[in-house]
Amino acid sequence: MLEVNSLALESVRLDFSASDCNITLRETTGKYHEHHLVCGILAWQQGALTLFGDYSRLVASGAWIQDDTFEITLRFYETSAVYIIRFYFVENNLTVTITAEYVLNGGAYHLTGVAPATK
Repeated sequence: MLEVNSLALESVRLDFSASDCNITLRETTGKYHEHHLVCGILAWQQGALTLFGDYSRLVASGAWIQDDTFEITLRFYETSAVYIIRFYFVENNLTVTITAEYVLNGGAYHLTGVAPATK
């Protein structure tokens, strides 16, 4: 479970395979709403996401940049928007940072929570 945050995300789940990572983001606003995204491991995977506003098509790629840090790059190719999402796994704690790059009024989000984190 994540702490209360400006994106109204309640939880995040990462399911890893050798070639990709399936991500499930669950919102708390109104009726629970889940966002699903597949990102390639060291490869681009096409997808779509509504989390940052309107429905947008994107490509997503992720990599372990440290033993405890998984980083995903989301490139919304119909706009110039790029988001960098970092997942920091420390014991049973998960910290998520989302940085908006090349976005009008870009910014950053910091989400924290406790999860049964396993790689």
